[in-house]
Amino acid sequence: VGRSWEWPEWMKYLAAMVMLLTPVAMVMILGLYLLRHRRELKQARDQADQMAIAGLQRQIDELRSQVGCARESRPATADLTGSTAELSPPVPPQPGQSVQSGFTLVETLAVVAVIGIFAALLGPAAALVRRRAVTAQCQGNLSQLGRALALYVQESRRYPGTRGSPVAPGSPILTVKVNTNISWILWDRRLAPYYASRTALLKCPGHAPSVFPGNAFTNYSYGYNAYGAGIFWTGQNLGLGRVQPPDDFTTDSPMMETTEETVRVPSDMVAIADLEDIGSSFCSCVVVPTQWPSAPGAWHRGGANAVFCDGHVEWQAKSAWTNAAPEARRRWNNDHQPHPELW
Repeated sequence: VGRSWEWPEWMKYLAAMVMLLTPVAMVMILGLYLLRHRRELKQARDQADQMAIAGLQRQIDELRSQVGCARESRPATADLTGSTAELSPPVPPQPGQSVQSGFTLVETLAVVAVIGIFAALLGPAAALVRRRAVTAQCQGNLSQLGRALALYVQESRRYPGTRGSPVAPGSPILTVKVNTNISWILWDRRLAPYYASRTALLKCPGHAPSVFPGNAFTNYSYGYNAYGAGIFWTGQNLGLGRVQPPDDFTTDSPMMETTEETVRVPSDMVAIADLEDIGSSFCSCVVVPTQWPSAPGAWHRGGANAVFCDGHVEWQAKSAWTNAAPEARRRWNNDHQPHPELW
């Protein structure tokens, strides 16, 4: 609220590309224009040369007649080489008269070469703009999910929490009767009223989500930081709310809540992030800083986007999100500590 509008990242790249290519295009267009009218310029130059020679010959004849040079009559328009062929001055084109000429082979090849150069320049640039647009749309999705998370926390004074797997109540893989109001609810279901249930926000445009037909609520492009940097089976609650272990399909354990005050540094705590491609047999709704199937993805220039608890969005390379350095792992834990004993 109160932030001024800024150009999207892809629009900045497009504007820079246009500014860089405009001078090149102008030079190429000018070169084509001069090449196209080369024949007319050459004809005009030849006509000027012929008219100058004719005028010089007339001056010589006038000088000879003045000194009384006796000789046989000769055409007044003979050329300087002694030829008796009559030299008629060329008739310049009348005003408005166009000189008919077509493209030569050289000109045609030059046009084809220019088109090829433009295609070579614009192809990678257009692909880059498309990739930037996909990244910008993904960041927009996460930004809206971050706002929904902030509204939920403001109203509930705690984070939504989630199970590790998006299994719908009544799924045939379940062996217990579950309580849909407590432990089997998922983070996106709890946030749904705050993002108007627009499920398109859960789909990254650069990520084809995995399919788990019949069991999952939805396919996920984004995962919730429920566990922090610890492994799944610890009893610690380092993330943003998780089901008490064992988090499997045979128990109906209650949720381990994470209150608003528990998160020590919201501006450095990952909330929701891109998921990597995890195949067609598994669907995860959580993200963890490991090389597991639920790790951050590499859909955007080899990296992933993530929204933090304070609502800002960041991009990092996949290797930076999964780095085991203390500075990287503390960003996943609500106490802002790296907890190397859990790696």
